[in-house]
Amino acid sequence: RLGSGKFSALHEAFLVDGAFVHVPRGVEVELPIGIFSFALGDGAAVFPHTLVVADEGARVTVIDYFGSQNDTERQLAVGANDLYAGHGARITYVGKQDWSHQALALQSNSTVVRRDASVQSLNLHLGARQARHESLSQLAAPGAFSEMLALTVAEAGQEFDQRTLQIHQAPHTKSDLLYKNALRGTAKTIFSGLIVVDSDAQKTDAYQSNRNLMLSDDAEACSLPGLEIQANDVRCTHGATSSRIDPEQEFYLQSRGIAKEQADALLTFGFFEEVLNRLADD
Repeated sequence: RLGSGKFSALHEAFLVDGAFVHVPRGVEVELPIGIFSFALGDGAAVFPHTLVVADEGARVTVIDYFGSQNDTERQLAVGANDLYAGHGARITYVGKQDWSHQALALQSNSTVVRRDASVQSLNLHLGARQARHESLSQLAAPGAFSEMLALTVAEAGQEFDQRTLQIHQAPHTKSDLLYKNALRGTAKTIFSGLIVVDSDAQKTDAYQSNRNLMLSDDAEACSLPGLEIQANDVRCTHGATSSRIDPEQEFYLQSRGIAKEQADALLTFGFFEEVLNRLADD
């Protein structure tokens, strides 16, 4: 439903390795697990894959780093990551995408959350010339919670295409999506999100928000949030905003000796802080 079928097939056809993280029942991993994927050389193609399985009551934090040797190489990256949280498990996932600014990048994420389990995912988008990121979250049992976060810094002529799907399949489930984009130059972002509530998923609590900070007159942000509700006892909200830096806030910083460029950087970080503060680990 997210449109990634052909790219998923391409990923599977060329997949030769990846990372598999399995946390047994009741085990809590104290330190984050880091996974590093790099594309080296002009014309390189990479197909990274990360699979995280947390059994009942397990706890784990996984950080995926995606990067290139430099910003000028033309590359193709088609990646995927799968997160499975068993009953009562907790997964925190952070993905940092920093491919070459000449790369074409496609990434798909699939998350399954079981009874009384929770998954928090944050995707940071920095690199690639054109990047598409698709995220599917399935809340498959009562008490499941999925928190879907993303931060994007879009510069020059970069284009970021974000597609999300929150599927509530059981009663008493909750999802919370917050995607924030900062756009400079002629950058473009596209957000298309859908909340689906099945007929049996009564008492669903779902939220979806896309917020865009426009730092240039030539930047473009397109937002298409949506709902598809088949149950009659739910709370679902969605929305999107686009705004510019408040001139009064900018003037306040400049009047205290801070240059305009640094002032805008501080205000942009403040815009992102709402998402960053949701992470428990500094």
